[in-house]
Amino acid sequence: MPPVAHVAAPPIEFGGIALVSDGVTFNGEPAFGDYDAAMGFVAYVEEKSPWWKAALFDYADKRPECATLIDAVIDAERFTRSTVSQYKYVHRAVPVADRVDGLTFSHHEAVEPLASADKRHYLHKAKREHLSVSALKAVIRREKPV
Repeated sequence: MPPVAHVAAPPIEFGGIALVSDGVTFNGEPAFGDYDAAMGFVAYVEEKSPWWKAALFDYADKRPECATLIDAVIDAERFTRSTVSQYKYVHRAVPVADRVDGLTFSHHEAVEPLASADKRHYLHKAKREHLSVSALKAVIRREKPV
């Protein structure tokens, strides 16, 4: 089984702020715009990274030469087998057309058993009404009882 790759990425710089592998460095007193750009980037990566992981797991599942990489990340204890399975399941169950930007992966996970139109309805409702994941699940249970 191949070893799990650890990417040593160069710093990501926003003026006087650099995101480095072990934190953040500040050069002098960075401008507010630098801070705003760095924080916006971090928030973007946080929001999108579950989808990136899900897509990579799903892709590896379809490519025999990549499938061993899933075992490698599990063996390295980065993820459990059930977590990998759940990421792949949500990725497949909630297609891009049904996803709503600005909501967490967990919001999308909450709607995965619903029909496509219902997924979009409840995700848009969650965004519009600023619903937490638990509040979204409660609304779905109340309005769509099993």
